[in-house]
Amino acid sequence: MAGKALGIVLGLIEIVVFILMPIWGELREWWKRRAQIRLKPRAMVTAGAFAAGIAAFCLPIVSTVESPGVLVAGQEQQLHVPVSAMLTAVRVREGQRVQSGDVLFEAASPDLESKYRKARLEARLLELRLARLVANPDDTEQAVVIKREYRAAREKVLGLKREMAALNIKAPFDGVIADLDTALAPGTWIAPEHLIARVMADGSARVNALLADEDLVRVTSGARGVFIADEATFAAQPVVLDAIAPASDGTFAEPALADAHGGPVASAMQDKTLRARHGWVQAVFLVPDRPSPVRVVRGIVRVEAEAQSALQIVWRQVGRVLVREHGF
Repeated sequence: MAGKALGIVLGLIEIVVFILMPIWGELREWWKRRAQIRLKPRAMVTAGAFAAGIAAFCLPIVSTVESPGVLVAGQEQQLHVPVSAMLTAVRVREGQRVQSGDVLFEAASPDLESKYRKARLEARLLELRLARLVANPDDTEQAVVIKREYRAAREKVLGLKREMAALNIKAPFDGVIADLDTALAPGTWIAPEHLIARVMADGSARVNALLADEDLVRVTSGARGVFIADEATFAAQPVVLDAIAPASDGTFAEPALADAHGGPVASAMQDKTLRARHGWVQAVFLVPDRPSPVRVVRGIVRVEAEAQSALQIVWRQVGRVLVREHGF
């Protein structure tokens, strides 16, 4: 707490002493010698260039914002295991075409299997108790209670059976396998948050992107832009802003954008979940003139926005830092 306050004070002192005071001293000296300064052509060119630079810094000429994003299929499904499990079979490869219902991966959970066996045993014991009580008309009230417990036990067995069946991951629709984790092999343990692969359907494409909090007031739905891929061989694609999420908890819908995975967005692990360090909101851009890609492509979107000066951008960034550091 005290260290953060001291850091802010020292930062302000450095700005005043090493930036503002030298500039002020230089301007005062120029003013004192104004009679000695002759308006030669060279001086006029320098003064004009300086004035143009000041005007460019203050005038609202910045009319675009940059948004990091990934190009994906218009319809795509990320594949995850429902619970922590050990992979037992990988039945697909990158770029392979699959049909709806095809089994893509198989996994097993010893913990889930143990719970399933225990639940079946409990349901069987309740079934036997119920059979004995039904044969005795004097125990009608107890039979009602046991019957209720038996139904709950059967539901538990069926629920665990469905969870075990979900460990056989199937294709949700016809499409192509993309973003396959090539490090996966039978015997590998995987967590629910681990992205195994994606199924990308044929059709149009879209860009899943992130907009900085301070840029939200400058862009509107329907704004046009261009997606520029990180790969030099990939042509720029025109895009249209389709939707902006109302809020965000910092969780990455596209982990490829996090710096932990080579992306441009600063991230950190919080509660075992990778989250953005600063304020970003999910945005979706449509790519009307491009078919569905066969793999995920990372890049940036330059989208039209309300014009703003460089001075406003710097001022907002300084304010953002001060607000973030104010919690001491």
